[in-house]
Amino acid sequence: MKIITVVSSFAEDRIINTNSGHVEIREGGPALWITKALKNLNADYRLITGKKKSKVEIKITNGEEDGRIISISPIEVHNFNPADLYIVSTISEEFNLSYLENMNGTIALDVQGYIREHKINKSKLYLPKNIYEKISIFKTTDEELRFINHDIIEDQKRRIFIITKGARGFELYAKEKHYTFESKKIDIVDTIGAGDYLFATFCATYLGTVNLVGSAERAKLEVEKFLLNKE
Repeated sequence: MKIITVVSSFAEDRIINTNSGHVEIREGGPALWITKALKNLNADYRLITGKKKSKVEIKITNGEEDGRIISISPIEVHNFNPADLYIVSTISEEFNLSYLENMNGTIALDVQGYIREHKINKSKLYLPKNIYEKISIFKTTDEELRFINHDIIEDQKRRIFIITKGARGFELYAKEKHYTFESKKIDIVDTIGAGDYLFATFCATYLGTVNLVGSAERAKLEVEKFLLNKE
Protein backbone atom coordinates (compact mmCIF):
# COMPACT_ATOMS: atom_id res chain seq x y z
CA MET A 1 0.00 0.00 0.00
CA LYS A 2 1.20 3.52 -0.83
CA ILE A 3 2.25 5.67 2.13
CA ILE A 4 0.94 9.22 2.54
CA THR A 5 2.32 11.86 4.90
CA VAL A 6 -0.02 14.75 5.73
CA VAL A 7 1.43 18.03 7.03
CA SER A 8 -1.55 20.01 8.20
CA SER A 9 -3.32 21.84 11.03
CA PHE A 10 -6.31 21.24 13.26
CA ALA A 11 -8.33 24.19 14.51
CA GLU A 12 -11.07 25.24 16.84
CA ASP A 13 -13.51 27.03 14.53
CA ARG A 14 -15.86 29.73 15.79
CA ILE A 15 -18.49 29.86 13.06
CA ILE A 16 -20.81 32.84 12.81
CA ASN A 17 -23.77 32.77 10.42
CA THR A 18 -24.34 36.47 9.88
CA ASN A 19 -27.73 35.86 8.25
CA SER A 20 -29.23 33.94 11.17
CA GLY A 21 -26.98 35.20 13.97
CA HIS A 22 -26.20 31.59 14.94
CA VAL A 23 -22.76 31.03 16.53
CA GLU A 24 -21.15 27.60 16.85
CA ILE A 25 -17.75 26.41 18.08
CA ARG A 26 -16.54 23.12 16.63
CA GLU A 27 -13.56 21.10 15.42
CA GLY A 28 -12.02 22.25 12.15
CA GLY A 29 -8.85 22.95 10.20
CA PRO A 30 -7.63 21.35 6.96
CA ALA A 31 -6.18 18.35 8.86
CA LEU A 32 -9.69 17.36 9.96
CA TRP A 33 -11.13 17.26 6.44
CA ILE A 34 -8.06 15.77 4.76
CA THR A 35 -7.89 12.87 7.22
CA LYS A 36 -11.66 12.29 6.83
CA ALA A 37 -11.17 12.02 3.07
CA LEU A 38 -8.23 9.64 3.41
CA LYS A 39 -10.13 7.45 5.87
CA ASN A 40 -13.01 7.33 3.41
CA LEU A 41 -10.57 5.94 0.82
CA ASN A 42 -8.99 3.51 3.32
CA ALA A 43 -5.65 5.18 2.62
CA ASP A 44 -2.58 4.62 4.79
CA TYR A 45 -1.39 7.96 6.12
CA ARG A 46 0.78 9.60 8.77
CA LEU A 47 -0.10 13.00 10.18
CA ILE A 48 2.36 15.74 11.16
CA THR A 49 0.70 18.68 12.90
CA GLY A 50 1.26 21.38 15.54
CA LYS A 51 1.28 20.75 19.27
CA LYS A 52 -1.92 22.78 19.76
CA LYS A 53 -5.04 23.50 17.75
CA SER A 54 -5.10 26.78 15.89
CA LYS A 55 -8.05 29.09 16.49
CA VAL A 56 -10.08 30.48 13.60
CA GLU A 57 -13.20 32.65 13.28
CA ILE A 58 -15.32 32.03 10.18
CA LYS A 59 -18.19 34.28 9.13
CA ILE A 60 -20.71 32.83 6.68
CA THR A 61 -22.79 35.37 4.76
CA ASN A 62 -25.14 34.19 2.01
CA GLY A 63 -23.08 31.01 1.68
CA GLU A 64 -19.77 32.88 1.34
CA GLU A 65 -17.04 32.22 3.93
CA ASP A 66 -14.69 34.82 5.39
CA GLY A 67 -12.08 33.44 7.79
CA ARG A 68 -9.91 35.22 10.35
CA ILE A 69 -7.03 33.58 12.22
CA ILE A 70 -6.95 34.11 15.97
CA SER A 71 -3.87 31.96 16.68
CA ILE A 72 -1.77 29.24 15.01
CA SER A 73 0.49 26.45 16.24
CA PRO A 74 3.85 26.04 14.43
CA ILE A 75 4.53 22.72 12.69
CA GLU A 76 8.15 21.86 13.36
CA VAL A 77 9.72 19.01 11.42
CA HIS A 78 13.39 18.08 11.28
CA ASN A 79 13.29 14.71 9.55
CA PHE A 80 10.74 13.18 7.18
CA ASN A 81 10.15 9.46 6.95
CA PRO A 82 9.97 8.21 3.34
CA ALA A 83 6.51 8.52 1.77
CA ASP A 84 5.01 8.11 -1.69
CA LEU A 85 2.92 11.27 -1.29
CA TYR A 86 3.21 14.36 0.93
CA ILE A 87 0.07 16.49 1.29
CA VAL A 88 0.81 19.95 2.71
CA SER A 89 -2.18 22.10 3.71
CA THR A 90 -1.99 24.69 6.48
CA ILE A 91 -4.08 27.49 7.93
CA SER A 92 -1.31 30.08 7.66
CA GLU A 93 2.46 29.89 7.36
CA GLU A 94 2.94 27.58 10.37
CA PHE A 95 4.99 25.21 8.20
CA ASN A 96 8.15 26.49 6.48
CA LEU A 97 8.03 25.57 2.79
CA SER A 98 11.82 25.30 2.65
CA TYR A 99 11.27 21.85 4.22
CA LEU A 100 9.87 20.68 0.87
CA GLU A 101 13.46 20.15 -0.21
CA ASN A 102 13.71 17.32 2.33
CA MET A 103 10.71 15.44 0.94
CA ASN A 104 11.41 12.64 -1.52
CA GLY A 105 8.12 11.69 -3.11
CA THR A 106 5.14 13.33 -4.82
CA ILE A 107 4.50 16.70 -3.14
CA ALA A 108 0.99 18.18 -3.13
CA LEU A 109 0.53 21.73 -1.80
CA ASP A 110 -2.69 23.59 -1.06
CA VAL A 111 -1.43 27.15 -1.07
CA GLN A 112 -4.39 28.58 0.91
CA GLY A 113 -2.42 29.39 4.08
CA TYR A 114 0.46 31.05 2.25
CA ILE A 115 -1.85 33.42 0.39
CA ARG A 116 -3.59 34.95 3.42
CA GLU A 117 -1.14 37.79 4.07
CA HIS A 118 -0.82 38.50 0.35
CA LYS A 119 -4.60 38.93 0.05
CA ILE A 120 -4.54 41.44 2.91
CA ASN A 121 -1.52 43.32 1.50
CA LYS A 122 -2.63 42.96 -2.14
CA SER A 123 0.76 41.50 -3.04
CA LYS A 124 1.87 38.34 -4.87
CA LEU A 125 3.29 35.11 -3.51
CA TYR A 126 6.82 34.38 -4.70
CA LEU A 127 8.53 31.06 -4.03
CA PRO A 128 12.14 30.14 -4.86
CA LYS A 129 12.39 28.13 -8.07
CA ASN A 130 14.04 25.20 -6.26
CA ILE A 131 10.91 25.02 -4.03
CA TYR A 132 8.06 25.42 -6.52
CA GLU A 133 9.68 23.02 -8.99
CA LYS A 134 9.42 20.31 -6.31
CA ILE A 135 5.62 20.63 -6.15
CA SER A 136 3.87 17.98 -8.26
CA ILE A 137 0.27 18.92 -7.42
CA PHE A 138 -0.66 22.51 -6.62
CA LYS A 139 -4.12 23.66 -5.46
CA THR A 140 -5.53 27.15 -5.20
CA THR A 141 -8.89 28.88 -5.61
CA ASP A 142 -9.92 31.19 -8.42
CA GLU A 143 -9.99 34.05 -5.88
CA GLU A 144 -6.42 33.30 -4.71
CA LEU A 145 -5.05 32.95 -8.24
CA ARG A 146 -4.35 36.67 -8.72
CA PHE A 147 -2.08 36.68 -5.65
CA ILE A 148 0.31 34.05 -7.08
CA ASN A 149 3.32 34.98 -9.19
CA HIS A 150 2.77 34.31 -12.90
CA ASP A 151 5.93 32.18 -13.23
CA ILE A 152 4.68 29.76 -10.57
CA ILE A 153 1.30 29.40 -12.27
CA GLU A 154 2.71 28.75 -15.75
CA ASP A 155 5.35 26.34 -14.46
CA GLN A 156 2.80 24.40 -12.42
CA LYS A 157 0.41 23.98 -15.36
CA ARG A 158 3.04 21.68 -16.90
CA ARG A 159 2.62 19.38 -13.91
CA ILE A 160 -0.76 19.35 -12.07
CA PHE A 161 -2.57 22.55 -11.16
CA ILE A 162 -6.03 22.54 -9.53
CA ILE A 163 -8.17 25.69 -9.33
CA THR A 164 -11.34 25.32 -7.28
CA LYS A 165 -14.29 27.59 -8.08
CA GLY A 166 -16.68 27.00 -5.22
CA ALA A 167 -20.15 25.86 -6.28
CA ARG A 168 -19.08 26.03 -9.95
CA GLY A 169 -16.66 23.11 -9.62
CA PHE A 170 -12.96 23.16 -10.46
CA GLU A 171 -10.41 23.32 -13.26
CA LEU A 172 -7.45 21.02 -13.78
CA TYR A 173 -4.32 21.84 -15.77
CA ALA A 174 -1.98 18.94 -16.36
CA LYS A 175 0.75 18.15 -18.85
CA GLU A 176 -0.28 20.98 -21.22
CA LYS A 177 -3.99 19.98 -21.11
CA HIS A 178 -6.95 21.74 -19.51
CA TYR A 179 -10.06 20.11 -18.02
CA THR A 180 -13.20 21.58 -16.43
CA PHE A 181 -15.35 19.73 -13.89
CA GLU A 182 -18.73 21.23 -13.04
CA SER A 183 -20.23 20.46 -9.65
CA LYS A 184 -23.72 19.21 -9.02
CA LYS A 185 -25.82 22.04 -7.55
CA ILE A 186 -26.25 21.48 -3.82
CA ASP A 187 -28.15 24.02 -1.73
CA ILE A 188 -26.18 24.18 1.49
CA VAL A 189 -24.97 27.02 3.71
CA ASP A 190 -21.91 25.32 5.22
CA THR A 191 -19.30 24.23 2.64
CA ILE A 192 -16.38 24.37 5.09
CA GLY A 193 -13.87 21.61 4.35
CA ALA A 194 -15.03 20.89 0.81
CA GLY A 195 -11.83 22.13 -0.84
CA ASP A 196 -9.64 20.11 1.53
CA TYR A 197 -11.77 17.01 1.01
CA LEU A 198 -11.59 17.33 -2.77
CA PHE A 199 -7.83 17.95 -2.74
CA ALA A 200 -7.03 14.96 -0.54
CA THR A 201 -9.33 12.66 -2.52
CA PHE A 202 -7.78 13.69 -5.82
CA CYS A 203 -4.19 13.32 -4.56
CA ALA A 204 -4.70 9.90 -2.96
CA THR A 205 -6.68 8.56 -5.91
CA TYR A 206 -4.13 9.81 -8.42
CA LEU A 207 -1.33 8.25 -6.37
CA GLY A 208 -2.98 4.86 -6.74
CA THR A 209 -4.17 5.10 -10.34
CA VAL A 210 -2.07 7.74 -12.18
CA ASN A 211 -5.33 8.59 -13.96
CA LEU A 212 -5.90 12.35 -14.06
CA VAL A 213 -9.47 12.50 -15.31
CA GLY A 214 -10.57 9.47 -13.31
CA SER A 215 -9.06 10.93 -10.13
CA ALA A 216 -10.76 14.29 -10.71
CA GLU A 217 -14.12 12.62 -11.35
CA ARG A 218 -13.73 10.57 -8.17
CA ALA A 219 -12.85 13.70 -6.20
CA LYS A 220 -15.89 15.53 -7.59
CA LEU A 221 -18.19 12.64 -6.70
CA GLU A 222 -16.81 12.22 -3.18
CA VAL A 223 -16.99 15.93 -2.34
CA GLU A 224 -20.61 16.01 -3.52
CA LYS A 225 -21.37 13.13 -1.14
CA PHE A 226 -19.48 14.98 1.58
CA LEU A 227 -21.62 18.10 1.11
CA LEU A 228 -24.88 16.16 0.92
CA ASN A 229 -24.04 14.51 4.24
CA LYS A 230 -23.64 18.01 5.74
CA GLU A 231 -27.25 18.97 5.01
